Amino acid sequence: MAPKKSNKQTDEVLTRIAIVSEDRCKPKKCRQECKKSCPVVKVGKLCVEVVPNSKIAWISEELCIGCGICVKKCPFEAIMIINLPKDLEGHTTHR
Repeated sequence: MAPKKSNKQTDEVLTRIAIVSEDRCKPKKCRQECKKSCPVVKVGKLCVEVVPNSKIAWISEELCIGCGICVKKCPFEAIMIINLPKDLEGHTTHR
């Protein structure tokens, strides 16, 4: 029996974060679909927050699971999910 080959892509878990566009996000003009549809919010954690005085929605980097549901639900296409490199422990490239 041949040894199993390791697939590097499946062995590594990518870190994904949500980025909210300041130009496109309009929390006062939408029904906050990002917050309503977030599975993390549905289990009672504060992953997506839209405060009345805020100009954009806030998405927690620590709690966001990168599922992409908010991206599909946003009527203004204001949210992107990006993959971060695995080796960010030493140097941050984007915040």
